[in-house]
Amino acid sequence: MSTKDFLAKQLEETAQIIEWALNLFPKERLTEIPPQETHPNAPEWFGKWSALRLLFHLVYYEETIALPSLKHWIGEPKPSYPEISLEEKEWEKGMDLTGLLLRFQTVRKEQVRVIDEIDEAQWSEEKLRYYGHGMVSAAWFVAKTIQHTFSHGDRLLRKALYWDDALEHAASKE
Repeated sequence: MSTKDFLAKQLEETAQIIEWALNLFPKERLTEIPPQETHPNAPEWFGKWSALRLLFHLVYYEETIALPSLKHWIGEPKPSYPEISLEEKEWEKGMDLTGLLLRFQTVRKEQVRVIDEIDEAQWSEEKLRYYGHGMVSAAWFVAKTIQHTFSHGDRLLRKALYWDDALEHAASKE
C-alpha cells in the first residue's frame, strides 16, 4: 500500500474513531466543561473544552486549513488561513452534534477525494509554507492532520472514559 493510500485510509478511520468516541458521551455531557478541580491531572487530561467544542475545533481546522492546503497540490491557489480568533467567533454561533458530525464526515471525504487527485510525483513535493514548519509536502500535511486528530481524540476519550472517575476522586476527598 502506498503512503498516499495508507494516509487516506487513516483519515477515514480516525474520523470513525472520533464519531465513536462522541457516542460514548451522555447527551447532556457533550456541552459540559470537564471537571477541572476534581482530579490532580484534570486540566492536562481533559483540557478546557467540552466534547462538542473539541469536535467543532477539528471541523474548523479541517475546513479552513487542512482541506484548502491539500487543494493547493491539485492546482488551487495557496490558502489564506483565518485568524485564530475567528474560530471562537464561529463557535459562539452555536453548534449541534449531528450537524458537526456531518460536516466532519464531509470534509474528511473531500480530503480523501483530493488526495486521490494528487499526482504521485507531487505527493512528496514541498510546495506549501505552513506556519512555523517551513515548506511541507502533501504527505506531511495529511500526517499532521492525523496527528491533530489523535491529539484531540485522546482528550475526547479521556473525557468519555475517566470523567466519572474524576468526580468519584473529588467525592472521596470530601
